[in-house]
Amino acid sequence: MFRVEEGEVVIVNFMLELCNLLDGAAKTTVFHTLHVAAKLCPRVVTVAEMDTQLNVGPFQKHFVSALHFFSAMFDSLEAGMNRDSMHRLCMEQWLLGERIYTMVGGQDEGPWRRRLQTHADWRTALQAANFQPRPLSHYAVSQARILL
Repeated sequence: MFRVEEGEVVIVNFMLELCNLLDGAAKTTVFHTLHVAAKLCPRVVTVAEMDTQLNVGPFQKHFVSALHFFSAMFDSLEAGMNRDSMHRLCMEQWLLGERIYTMVGGQDEGPWRRRLQTHADWRTALQAANFQPRPLSHYAVSQARILL
């Protein structure tokens, strides 16, 4: 497994990766991954995932939820980039287009189906692996407000 030297500080960063491990209702891969991370006794664990659930319910509900979610994503691009920007075109086509396909238009199940969970679901999964939430510092909150 991993070798941690005495006195070494371990930090685990899950940046938009746990959603790739969701394997349907059982969520066994995420559960296993979080427990492996917990065995490392990290001082800090960060999780950054999209906060939405697009993987349950009838197709119509699933589709409407995805429509609202991706409309917000496209609105944020509209606010920050010119319509004729090549960077924007690439993001729309390769990043958002691929995500739309894997969440809505792709296969119903299988390794190519991308799933997302809500903040509450991620919190529950982390707590099941014995991670405890910590409040953000005032500085971190103010920086987040500036960025948003």
